[in-house]
Amino acid sequence: MTLSEQTYRTLDRIVKAHEKTKTPLIQILHKVQNELGYIPPEAQGYLAKQLGIPKSEIYGVVSFYSFFNMEPQGKHLINICTGTACYIKGAEAIIEAIGREYDVELGGTTEDGQFTLSSARCMGCCSLAPVMSVDGEIHGNLNPDEALEALKDYGKVKS
Repeated sequence: MTLSEQTYRTLDRIVKAHEKTKTPLIQILHKVQNELGYIPPEAQGYLAKQLGIPKSEIYGVVSFYSFFNMEPQGKHLINICTGTACYIKGAEAIIEAIGREYDVELGGTTEDGQFTLSSARCMGCCSLAPVMSVDGEIHGNLNPDEALEALKDYGKVKS
């Protein structure tokens, strides 16, 4: 993938805004992700060159922290808790149902860009297990049908 001229201008603007400061790399990467929606490998290489640091350092930060994305994300983030309580009470069945209904794998984004499906080890809502969050909004005590019904409020169902 080649970056657009607009993307290069965005990256240059962010780097320039921090060239006279000791801004931590994480803050710069947050700004890039806020502007682009994710941090593609090409942008990582360009930033490394502009900042005078190894690309491996940028990749290390982006790949370590779960709040950074290297792939475009959907308009809505579906996060299924897979902690012990949620797993025992059916989280896997919810993931499978959403995957079938929206033709998306865990960690993937629907073809129309509506949803990204991910999982979390624990959301701290064990008494509501199984739990799903959509754009940070918690939905609890779900079964697969209820999870699919909740998603209708966020976008069209595939079928």
